[in-house]
Amino acid sequence: MKLRLRVIINFVGLMALAFVCLYIAAVYIVRPKLAGLQRVNVQQSTSDAINAINYEQSLIKANTLGYSEWDDTYNYMVTRNPEFITDNMGAYMLEDYGVNVVVITDTQGKIIYSEYVQPDGNVSQPVSSDILNVFSGHGRFLATSDSSSNAGLLALKSGIIAFNAEPILTSVGAGPYRGTVTFVLTLDKATLNQLNEQYKTSMQLYSLSSNNLPPDIKAVKTKLNTKSPVTGVLSNSVATGYQLIDDAYGNPSLVIRVTTSRQLFVQAAQNLDIYLGIAGLITLFLSLFNGITMSKLMREQDTINLKDQFLSVATHDIRTPLTAIRESSSLAIDMFGKQDADLTKMLDIIHNSSAQLIRLVNNYLDSARLENGKMPFNFESVTINDVVKETVEELRYLATEKSLSLNYVLSDQLPKVHADRDKLKQVFSNLIGNAIKFTDHGGVTINAKVNDKRVIISVSDTGNSMSAEDQKMIFNPFQQIKSEDTKSGSGLGLYISKLLIEKMGGKIWVDSTSKDSGTTICFSLNISNLDDNASKSDADKHSITNQT
Repeated sequence: MKLRLRVIINFVGLMALAFVCLYIAAVYIVRPKLAGLQRVNVQQSTSDAINAINYEQSLIKANTLGYSEWDDTYNYMVTRNPEFITDNMGAYMLEDYGVNVVVITDTQGKIIYSEYVQPDGNVSQPVSSDILNVFSGHGRFLATSDSSSNAGLLALKSGIIAFNAEPILTSVGAGPYRGTVTFVLTLDKATLNQLNEQYKTSMQLYSLSSNNLPPDIKAVKTKLNTKSPVTGVLSNSVATGYQLIDDAYGNPSLVIRVTTSRQLFVQAAQNLDIYLGIAGLITLFLSLFNGITMSKLMREQDTINLKDQFLSVATHDIRTPLTAIRESSSLAIDMFGKQDADLTKMLDIIHNSSAQLIRLVNNYLDSARLENGKMPFNFESVTINDVVKETVEELRYLATEKSLSLNYVLSDQLPKVHADRDKLKQVFSNLIGNAIKFTDHGGVTINAKVNDKRVIISVSDTGNSMSAEDQKMIFNPFQQIKSEDTKSGSGLGLYISKLLIEKMGGKIWVDSTSKDSGTTICFSLNISNLDDNASKSDADKHSITNQT
């Protein structure tokens, strides 16, 4: 009883420590990392939106040059032939070139031709006066020489525009220049909607001097700059990025606001809260378990029913949330692992710790149910070769990590045994996993042979052999070999294997002959009645697999 009490206390302490580690990791590492990832995502989205505007401006320039450096345009400025306008201007031309305003002026700034088309339609309308005022007369953006060129963004009364103004030259770029061709894209709501759909962004543009700035922009106005985005949170589901943009005068008079969804990061934070809640629930159940165990020390008989009730609750309410933590952390690794190495390391710790705790819980529950006869068995005729192959392939990575060989030598004519297949696989997992854990050099080998009405299976390793004293106690619960090479564990694996083998009508024992010969654990199982006439020879053996 004292030994069990000590183990329970250690187990509760381990769970409490795991909860504290999870809480610290969540509050001081994972949450800041999630916030940092969200900030980087918003900054990238803001930069992408600015790049989209810059790309549109480059397209406007290319299209403007197509008209300004063209012999037909150059001749039109002398002949004023109306057929040039009929053939080369109009709503469809502007739409094809991705702009909605064109202004042609002579060298004196006099407007020769102008046209405006709404972004969501193909109907020509008069150009607004504030646009004409900028690109006519003595406006600073008109061409003044063969090489003068102007482009950029402007905040006008009618709205924000992107433009490019080029001198009118011949097709080979020769002068003298005969005026200016200006292409304009009005960045109104309809145009921005088209750009957002085209570039997969969600941006809005505002004049910094506007009296109708949204409250969120006013709140960050003093922090804005042209070098890097300022991030914020607009609502529980929307994050925002803000950055100043220089206008065509070189003044930071425009501000871009980009909105992005916070759904992924909000969900991650909620999952984190769920993990902490589950961890707290687990600690609560462990406290209940510890209390029940203490009561058992005082009134063992009265606690038997309570223990059965607790096992029923623990099976669902401890193992289930632990599994949720493991699977959720695995999902988080897939979602965020490639974005941040430190976050990946912390998520791996959470995932591996939860997996270890699941094994501890499963081992204790299995041992308790076996002790109380609550473990169901589904007996059938089982092919040992198949079970060994499956288990070896699942555990091979453990041997590979330690540069150990992992072999099985089995007869093709080995008869089937009367056993529960899943329970038999659990025994193999325990024995092979233990052999790998306690072996540093060499390898592990699984053999099987027929002896009368039984099949005897052995798992041998090349680690240290066990003393006679160790062999007597190794199958007891919560026991491990006392040596300088002792590895951490619950001390329940071999005990559970012993109970499972005995419940299936077999026996298990240790065969360790010398200090340097390693350890061999054997167990026997009854041959299935369906295989009574099977070959009892273990000839024709073949080594199936050997990996170092």
